[in-house]
Amino acid sequence: LIGNAVNALLDHPEQLERVRRHRELVPAVVEETIRWEGPIQFVFRRVRRDVTLAGVPLPENAILMPLIQMNQLVD
Repeated sequence: LIGNAVNALLDHPEQLERVRRHRELVPAVVEETIRWEGPIQFVFRRVRRDVTLAGVPLPENAILMPLIQMNQLVD
């Protein structure tokens, strides 16, 4: 989370300067970083029964790694 916050602030120097001037914004930076670029971006799951997902057949006991993308809209 800290690394993601630092990268985001370095990518947006105007926001970094704003946080430097107004330290009370640090909690909001942490919350926004969690929302925008959280530290957990994928998880592992096991398929419990044969199923088709988005047209792809998944057999029982297959291991999936769904990505968690909070900052983008996905169709």
